Parts: sequence; C-alpha cells; structure tokens
Amino acid sequence: MKGQQKHNLELYLVESRTLATLGLNDKDKIDRYLKEIIEDVVELKTNASGSGAPESTIV
Repeated sequence: MKGQQKHNLELYLVESRTLATLGLNDKDKIDRYLKEIIEDVVELKTNASGSGAPESTIV
C-alpha cells in the first residue's frame, strides 16, 4: 500500500470512529460533516503548500 493510500485509509478510519462517537447516524448530517472535514483538509494543504492549490485531489 502506498504511503498516501495508507494515510487516506487512516483518515477514513478516524473519521468513521468520530462519526460513531458523535452518534451521527443521519446520512445528511454525515455528508455535511465529511464535507467540512474535506474542506478543512484542502484549506490546510493549500496553506501549507503556499501555492494556493491543494497538493493532491481528495476523492
């Protein structure tokens, strides 16, 4: 498994545990929560790279 794939899997597992802990069982709430996480990650990558564009595309 490539490093980036492993990192994405780890993030997914953390997000899944977080959603379970928060008791988010409504699909719309989960979708909104994950969208916010993705936006935050893209913003962090953009700020870290300094180029104004994310380093990679998050699917």
